[in-house]
Amino acid sequence: MFKRIIYPTDFSESSIRCLSVALDIAIAHGGELIILHAYRLITGSAQESIKSKIQFKREQEAAANIKFERLKSFMPEIEQVNNTFLAEVGFVKERLFSAIDTFDVDLVVLCEDIQKKLQEKWDLNEDNDFNKFKCPVMFIPSSKVLVK
Repeated sequence: MFKRIIYPTDFSESSIRCLSVALDIAIAHGGELIILHAYRLITGSAQESIKSKIQFKREQEAAANIKFERLKSFMPEIEQVNNTFLAEVGFVKERLFSAIDTFDVDLVVLCEDIQKKLQEKWDLNEDNDFNKFKCPVMFIPSSKVLVK
């Protein structure tokens, strides 16, 4: 049923704990797990050279890839499913919607931290704005995740 599951993360402790839910769903359905890390390219001053901004972007991508590799060593069961790691520049909302379309996602799994970021940055309210997603959305409260 859920062949492509996307899980946006900020690599916070609660986000990592909630990832286990998305992973369990991917394993149960034989699906692909897409882990999305969106980050901003905010540098010191506008006067910085293009070269230094490009270097900053490379450093951010490298840091995200290192975090993903650590995550895989912490949760080796990630290797039980097809997985894709996306480290993309931008707001979580834009990167998430773009990935949903690009990868034809069947399920979005959101931890509480990312849900709050979406609500703060996008003015989402629970009544109707989450209907903008083209697929089911599962909310995981960080306090309810059981650690294996």
